[in-house]
This record gives sequence, structure tokens and C-alpha cells, in this order.
Amino acid sequence: MSETTYPDEVPLQIPVPLTTLLENDCIEIIQRRKLVKLPVNPSIETILKNYFTYCITHANEDTNLPLLNEVLDGIKIYFDFTLKDHLLYSEEKEQYDHVIQQVNHVTSNCVDMEDKTANGDLEIKERRNSVPPSSIYGAIHLLRLFVKMPLFLSRAKFPSIQVHLLHQHFRDILSYLSNHLDTLFSTEYRISV
Repeated sequence: MSETTYPDEVPLQIPVPLTTLLENDCIEIIQRRKLVKLPVNPSIETILKNYFTYCITHANEDTNLPLLNEVLDGIKIYFDFTLKDHLLYSEEKEQYDHVIQQVNHVTSNCVDMEDKTANGDLEIKERRNSVPPSSIYGAIHLLRLFVKMPLFLSRAKFPSIQVHLLHQHFRDILSYLSNHLDTLFSTEYRISV
């Protein structure tokens, strides 16, 4: 019986054009005191959906679309849970709090008219769903997640075989991002307040 091994942090090679974008992002935020204009279009949710659609159109018999969908869902979940504490510069955290509060306030004031009572009358219900950060932030923040992902995976104690499988998916996504720089990285910065 073989023993499951858990690798230390396995590096993930970020393509040079994407590394350059990350370096420029750091300069804009730290040195020039600018913040990314939020919400970003396309959002991470949209990017991941578009990537999945792209993979469907380029799939072959070896493509495991259900597994790919799980990987993309996992990326979105990791992003939503790690953004504030691990992916934002300290200069961005106040903006995060403000934007999330604004977006969730608007969402909580929406009503859902779809539910009917037992007698058939429409019942108005307040939505309590919060808007995930992945629907507000864009590609540059997704890149920050990929920089940190090797550390996250090593701390989560994923077995080696799963880490290598995930890394292959990550490399494919990074390649997609690198090949679509013009449409995915139209990040605007504004002077921080």
C-alpha cells in the first residue's frame, strides 16, 4: 500500500507578460498611490465562465469538463475567501470594505417577487445574498491569487498527485490569460482618496 505524500510549496511559473502586469500593478498601488477602479469588467466570475466556454469549444476526448468545472469553482471560492486577508495591498483594504458594503447594501434592498404563498399570492422576500468579491474584482487580482496558490495548496495538505493536476490546470488558465491580455486586463486606476 502506497503512502500519500504531501509536497512542500510547488512553484507555479507565471508567464512573463503576466509578471510584468503584476509588477506594474504594484507600482501603481504602492508608489503612485492609485487603486483599481471597481467593479472591474470583466470580473473574475466572467473570466472563469468564459474560460470554461473556451475549453468546451476546444475540448477533445481527454478533456474532463466536470473536473475543470470543479477546479474553476475552487479558484473562485479560494479567491472570495482569501482576497481581503491575503491578496490585497494594505492600501486597498479600505476600498474593499467600502465597495463590499455598498454592493451588499444595494443587494439587501432588492426584493424577490418569485415566491408564492400557499394561497398563490406573491410574497415579497428580502434577499440576504451577499455579492462575492469575484463578481467585483478582475484579472489582475486573479493573478495575485495564482502567485499565492502554491502556498495555499501546501498549507491545505493536498496530495502530490492532486497538486500536480491542479498546477496543470493553473498553467492552462495562465496561458489563456496571457493570450487574452488586451481583453482581460483593461484595468483602470484612480487616485486613492
